[in-house]
Amino acid sequence: MKCKDRLFYLKNYVQNGGNYMQIVAMIIIYLFSFYQILKLRIVFQACQFRIHYLLCFFLYTEVVFSISCCITISPLSVIKLDYEKIRLFITSSIDGYIATPDGDLDWFIDYPNPERLDYGFQKFLSEIDSVILGGQAYRSLKYMDVVWPYKGKTTYIISRNLDERKNEDNIIYITDDVVNKVAAIKEDNGRDIALAGGSEITGLLLKANLVDEMVITTVPVLLGDGIPLFSQLFKTSEWSIIESTLCENGLLQAIYRKKDV
Repeated sequence: MKCKDRLFYLKNYVQNGGNYMQIVAMIIIYLFSFYQILKLRIVFQACQFRIHYLLCFFLYTEVVFSISCCITISPLSVIKLDYEKIRLFITSSIDGYIATPDGDLDWFIDYPNPERLDYGFQKFLSEIDSVILGGQAYRSLKYMDVVWPYKGKTTYIISRNLDERKNEDNIIYITDDVVNKVAAIKEDNGRDIALAGGSEITGLLLKANLVDEMVITTVPVLLGDGIPLFSQLFKTSEWSIIESTLCENGLLQAIYRKKDV
């Protein structure tokens, strides 16, 4: 992991109320590493003054082994795992629909927003480096007269429609073995992964226990019918509400995080 990514995960870990015992342990480990580096300097100085070279060799070996252990067991490695999350960011009506039956989103796009709020979207984008989209959600975005919102992010399109595949920058199509391939992406990814719908892929990944956090913004509108927020049955799971915000125009945003089992 690059140094800047370690700092990113540490910053987010602390800001999101990480395990304080783990943070203390991490500080102790790195202080111990610093102490070992000072010892290493003393070893070099001892060798320079021709103190017994065999003693210098054993001291040097002990120091290098200690530093290697500190790097290997660093809690930042654990933080890295904690913060490679798949995070759903989506908008829903009161009755749990994300679009009308024909995929229309005007009920949300045209909702009054005099303050031009982005509902935390730009902050969310800064914390992820890739996006997962279902084929229908991707097509809906492409047909809308908007700037592509995920510019610079690797986007994985889940689609069985081979005809719609095009050679586009940062666009990767997944057409089979979806769960295993998404799990592999989650394992190998650098930062968090955004899940931006649609309903079928969201339900599939929830069923596979791959979704870690959900940011759901509820628009005070009843649609009566449409594409549901979750379209598949999945096992019961417990989630914590870690933050809720009532926006000035009446939308309610809640952030849910899956409880550790």
